Amino acid sequence: LDLKGLVSTEKPPEALALLAFYGKHATAITFRDNAEVDAAWGEKIRKSQQQMFASVKGNLATRDILVAGPNVQSDAQIAAVGNISAWADVGTFFPWRKELWRAPPGLRAETDLARHVPVYGNLALIAPQTGYDTSVEEGVSEAVQAKYLVRMLLEHFRLGVLRTFVADLADPAPELQGQLSTGIGLLHSDGSPKPAFTALSRTMALLADPGPSFVPGRLALGLSPASINVHHLLLQKRNGVFYLLLWREVQSEDADVTESVVLNFSAPAKSLTLFSPFRGLAPLAQGFGSQLAVAVPDSLAVLVIETACP
Repeated sequence: LDLKGLVSTEKPPEALALLAFYGKHATAITFRDNAEVDAAWGEKIRKSQQQMFASVKGNLATRDILVAGPNVQSDAQIAAVGNISAWADVGTFFPWRKELWRAPPGLRAETDLARHVPVYGNLALIAPQTGYDTSVEEGVSEAVQAKYLVRMLLEHFRLGVLRTFVADLADPAPELQGQLSTGIGLLHSDGSPKPAFTALSRTMALLADPGPSFVPGRLALGLSPASINVHHLLLQKRNGVFYLLLWREVQSEDADVTESVVLNFSAPAKSLTLFSPFRGLAPLAQGFGSQLAVAVPDSLAVLVIETACP
């Protein structure tokens, strides 16, 4: 597999050696410092970030690697480090603070992005590590984890987050669960898929469109009645077909709670096909024309729109 991703280190002086080790698989690098915040912590982070940025950008072999900001998460860390945007290509944020551990992803992202403006200014941000815990003591149900993880990726994209890394692939083995977070994986500890794994896999399969970049077209549409809870994204594939993603951004429980909206198109569509990645890959409904009523769930509905003139 030609995997690519973010390299994380606790030792910034070793950045070049790490990037040499990972070679073409490394697209970005960040560093973590989990020491307690004291009077010297902020200046230590600033110097480390500045040194790592200078070494990576000053090296011909690594100058195109993105240097991300460090793990500045708590209010104390944000206050201590100040603005370090001059020494980062992208900032970082970790939208799973304990006080919002079970909160909907839109709320987590919007509040956390705003908190990091004093650190990164107008830089784009990435989320190096985030997710939802399904442990009985700390987390949400597996059904809610599935809804929230799919919506989290959509909310981050909608809000301009450059990249999001979901933690983790699998829950730790039972003998390690006292030492590690117990339920944030997409798989159970035995490798069996959770609903989140299935929902994400289906969503990715439905939206996949590999190939070179292109300039998408436009599609005029309206939703009525207007609702602050119904969020949407309009995407387009290279074949000209549009994909309208709709979801209710609310606190969720296991059962879907829907909200009815009417979609109005400026020109009649040749084909309208409704999917739910949470129910399977078979169409739920099909139609055509300039108007369609949709019961928008708090999971995800995907409307595939084929216009009369591509």
